[in-house]
Amino acid sequence: MPTNKITSKSLLILTWNSNGLTNHRDEILAILQNNRIDIALISETHFTHSSHLNLPGFNIIKTNHPDGTAHAGAAIIIRTSLLFYPLPPYQTDYLQSYGIRTTLNNIPINIHAVYSPPRHTITKTQYENFFDSLGQKFILGGDINAKNTQWGCRANNPRGNTINTLAQLRNYKIHAPPSPTYWPTSRRKNPDILDIFLTKIPNNLHSIVTNLDNLCSDHSSVLLTIDTMPPNKPSKPTLTQGAIDWVTFRSSLENKINLNISLKSPNDIDKAVNFLTKSIQETAWSCSSPPTPKSTTKNLPLYTRSLIAEKRKARATWQRTRFPSDKRVFNNLTNKLKRHLAQIRSENFIKYLIGLSSRDNSLWQTTRKILRSQPTVPPLRKADGTWAINDIEKSNIFRHHLDSTFKPHADILSTTQIHKINHFLLCPLPMSLPPKHIRPSEVKYTIEKSA
Repeated sequence: MPTNKITSKSLLILTWNSNGLTNHRDEILAILQNNRIDIALISETHFTHSSHLNLPGFNIIKTNHPDGTAHAGAAIIIRTSLLFYPLPPYQTDYLQSYGIRTTLNNIPINIHAVYSPPRHTITKTQYENFFDSLGQKFILGGDINAKNTQWGCRANNPRGNTINTLAQLRNYKIHAPPSPTYWPTSRRKNPDILDIFLTKIPNNLHSIVTNLDNLCSDHSSVLLTIDTMPPNKPSKPTLTQGAIDWVTFRSSLENKINLNISLKSPNDIDKAVNFLTKSIQETAWSCSSPPTPKSTTKNLPLYTRSLIAEKRKARATWQRTRFPSDKRVFNNLTNKLKRHLAQIRSENFIKYLIGLSSRDNSLWQTTRKILRSQPTVPPLRKADGTWAINDIEKSNIFRHHLDSTFKPHADILSTTQIHKINHFLLCPLPMSLPPKHIRPSEVKYTIEKSA
């Protein structure tokens, strides 16, 4: 696929070591919207169980470091319109990963974000266990702190040698960008490639990898472009797709309904019900207008785009010269862009709040949207140890569970118990009332009287 051909049918997957994602909230949202990124694989998020980040138009699923502190971690940012299913997280002290399952060209493919801190020594067996959890077809992206000259690094390290050996044995393909992705502040350290993609996908899915220097941390981002798109989420089944003119709906339905009909037989009732249902549907369709499709991309203001271009140019200059003066210029533009994006976000939020009202129910809808949490539905483990990923597999698990749980007790349907019940029911009724119960005081009185 040519490097200059990115169409609406292309899947754009970004990977980036954010070194703390919360600090780059406005910046990552602007880049995702401006570059039409579909999926972002984020390394080193610094999230905890209480961390929350909201990006309009995107879902975020994450896995944190197992010790619960704000370091390491990985996350996936995916466009809300795409159909996907979350996978079980892989969470160890030496590697954190989270994945989703989607479909590319009718082939189930798992997409995983990964981060591996550099201080741990990872064995070949540990890497094999991790790769076995990725699935048969997968795309893995992130910072695993592995270096090897086979994908353009300056030198090799033990992690890179192990991954390169396993990639050759398992027919994995390593996608590395043409330029370095790690840019240390110290001039005594050389830039190198740390952020890569590792894939095992069909050969008919053509892909290219490029550097994307729009995001700022000590790492630059990498963009993987694939010439296909996953399916979108199906729309919710509704009677109408847009707003209904209720005045017209009422008058039209009154004209269609005929109350002078015969309801003397079951066939007459069925015909009347079908006619009423059909009349309501046709009237609702004729009195509703389709909604205006929402754009998934937002055009940034001209000044914002010029600031992004200036920052990208300053970063390229510093990466080429490594001069402290160029680094200061780059930092100043980075901070200026952050303040500008925060100001735009604040102004838009104020405009949004001013437009809320209790009369049109918008205030209540916004409050409910803020307070309502939408946790990610995790996969369920089957009886054979595999995972139920999609909705059909999960519903079958619940079906079998409920079927095995809600059953009558075995002794209720036993032959002996049924015989006892039938014998009791078939016994003849007594011809007189049963005698009254005798109290102990009456027994005592009778004994004393007869003595």
